Amino acid sequence: MGLSEKEQNNCMLEVNLLKNLNHPNIVDYKESFLTPNQLVIVMQYCEVGDLAYHIKRKQLNSEKFEEMEIFQWFVQIALALEYVHGRKVIHRDIKTQNIFLTGNKTIKVGDFGISKVLESTE
Repeated sequence: MGLSEKEQNNCMLEVNLLKNLNHPNIVDYKESFLTPNQLVIVMQYCEVGDLAYHIKRKQLNSEKFEEMEIFQWFVQIALALEYVHGRKVIHRDIKTQNIFLTGNKTIKVGDFGISKVLESTE
């Protein structure tokens, strides 16, 4: 069973949104294509994993994050959200599983699958 025309249109809206997001703290869009049954989106690889993984690892080892590290992550997340909100986009699913880390400890907000582009700001 293939994607309906409405589903294909929604997929293309998501792809167009991702293509136009260009910020150091947002996972980079690489390419996308439709198969008969799904949309495949290729995004930047964040080799250090998501924040949820790191929180669980710290908890298992009874360790804590450094205050400065948390502060730096918070600032990077805030900058990413300021950027998307400035483009009238609401992420709608910010959680630790959607916040990724790169090898140089840069935060990357990802998974804009249920984001919403606002028609107006009223």
